Amino acid sequence: MANLSKELEAWFKERPAWLQDVTRRLLEKGELEDADYNELLKICGNEAGIIFEEEVPKAVGIHAGAFVQEEHIHKLEISSISSIIGINALNPRNPLNVIEGLSVIYGQNGSGKSGYTRLLKQICGAKNPGQLHPDTFKDLPASQSCTVKYKYNGDDRELNWNIKQGINEELSAVELYDSACGSVYVIDENQLAYEPPLLRLFSQLTKASDHLSGQIDQLSRALVSAKPLIPNEYTTTKSAQCYRSISAHTKEDAINKQCTWVEQDQKSLDALNVRLKAPDPKAKATAIRKSKEQLNKLIAGYRNWESKLNNESCASYLASKKDCSVKQLAASKYAKNIFENSPLKGIGEEAWNLLWEQARAYSEAVTYCEHEFPHVKEGAVCVLCQQPLDEAAKKRLTDFESFVKGELESSAKTARELLDKLEEDYKNTPKEELIASFSTAAELDDVMYAKVLLLRERIVEKSKDLLNKKEAEEFVADVDFSVLVELVALSENMETSAKQLDEDAKEDKREEIKKELLELEAKKWVSQQKDAISAEVILLAKKAKIAQAKTLVNTAILSRKKSSLAEELVTTEYIQRFQGEISRLGAGRIKVKLEKTRSDKGRVYFQIKLEGNKQGLAVDNILSEGEFRIISLAAFLADVEGHADKSTFVFDDPISSLDQ
Repeated sequence: MANLSKELEAWFKERPAWLQDVTRRLLEKGELEDADYNELLKICGNEAGIIFEEEVPKAVGIHAGAFVQEEHIHKLEISSISSIIGINALNPRNPLNVIEGLSVIYGQNGSGKSGYTRLLKQICGAKNPGQLHPDTFKDLPASQSCTVKYKYNGDDRELNWNIKQGINEELSAVELYDSACGSVYVIDENQLAYEPPLLRLFSQLTKASDHLSGQIDQLSRALVSAKPLIPNEYTTTKSAQCYRSISAHTKEDAINKQCTWVEQDQKSLDALNVRLKAPDPKAKATAIRKSKEQLNKLIAGYRNWESKLNNESCASYLASKKDCSVKQLAASKYAKNIFENSPLKGIGEEAWNLLWEQARAYSEAVTYCEHEFPHVKEGAVCVLCQQPLDEAAKKRLTDFESFVKGELESSAKTARELLDKLEEDYKNTPKEELIASFSTAAELDDVMYAKVLLLRERIVEKSKDLLNKKEAEEFVADVDFSVLVELVALSENMETSAKQLDEDAKEDKREEIKKELLELEAKKWVSQQKDAISAEVILLAKKAKIAQAKTLVNTAILSRKKSSLAEELVTTEYIQRFQGEISRLGAGRIKVKLEKTRSDKGRVYFQIKLEGNKQGLAVDNILSEGEFRIISLAAFLADVEGHADKSTFVFDDPISSLDQ
């Protein structure tokens, strides 16, 4: 046993921490409570990476020599059965008392002996417990119950039992034998009723593993996915495939990539919808190009103003304004010096120049079209007042013309004309009605139309500011023309759409367009689920850790170890006891043997077989009724003899079967 103890200690040290801890608890306490299971769940979960809000207790393993201990022997005796209600036809006035030692209960057939056995099979458990029926000749009772008094290690105890309670754990040490149990021992595969302490420990560990497995399942069920189901129409798309493939290992970069939806995606989606809705792609392409043409006119107009209101152009205008002022001032001073003694005032000024030019036009076009202006030859009169011209007047007119055609006046005139043209350009700002007309024709949306109108207001405002600026003042236009980038992109997209519609007009591509549209719609839908996807990845990661914890409570390794221990601790001894009972019952001539058939979760199963049974017939088809009973009794006795505890045995059998 010392070698086995050391081997088990080494074996357990290689097991998960929670299993070492629960083994220590069972060796120290014998049973587990709810508090133990709560702590074990945290230890097991923590070992798998699960994070708990509460503090996780530290796992403590088994100590050296933990498996070298004496078996505790318990003694259980049934004292009496009373207060029977609703069980078969039993209706005793007095309790059925059982004395210490051997009690023989006898009576006529049908007196109720087997009824007590059936009742005890339900309370204590048996190989073939059957069902517990009420008295068939009476109405169904409200309950089925009784009172059992018994002694456990010398202490008097009482159990008020009803059928809903099932098998009582303390009374399960009682073993029962009747015809139904005997058939199980001989015909069926049969599990040993007795387990040595080490095997019982493994049974308890298996039970604890199953219990923790259930708790871990509850943790998993508490994690409910909030990931929306993808709409049926998108299930065949690539985005749907990616959406379904989300796992605990999905990275954040992959989520960001999958859930990206940019402006260009929306434009592509809108373009596909336009193409799909167009009944005549060619006509739609023509309409789009007409809208694009109006948009380009709008862009061209604003491009012109972008050029006129840049800092260089504004500076050039102010320079022209200054140049005109300087040259006009120079011409005026020159005229003043020349015509200082003239009876007229304002010669060379703007009003005078205008009057002189009008007089020239009238003379050359109407009155003296055959003469050079001014007409001062013999007999000439003033072109305006028609008064005769004396020599002084003729000289003044000639001097006036010389002045007007002179370099200073000519330069001032040219500067004035240039400035007038520039000012006219800056005054001719975009009209709101024209902008509205272009925008409507270009089918601009409300947002873009608002941006276009805002730009027009800034152009009008800055043009006025520029015209009112004095030539010596500094001016910065500072007009934001960035909306033109959006308008140009819109124009390019319109042309792309028109070209695509031209292609669509050549051949029917509706199915291809639908497929492409569906892919984009699915991509947009998935991009809207980003938060749900991130939450799902976190949830799946938690579930993966819970699944890892579930593997730590798998009972397979416990079953294999218990099976190997059962071979060493049970199988050989049980077979030897069975053969001994066969011999003591005087049935040595019956050629039967007890064989181990299998192990399941550490439970060892046996079956009685005939030696030399070449035809493979069932045992109950070969043995006589008496032989059958002897073999079943031998198997039963060999089983219960292995008990370390001392407890009541109950035989319900014709007396003749026990004569031996």
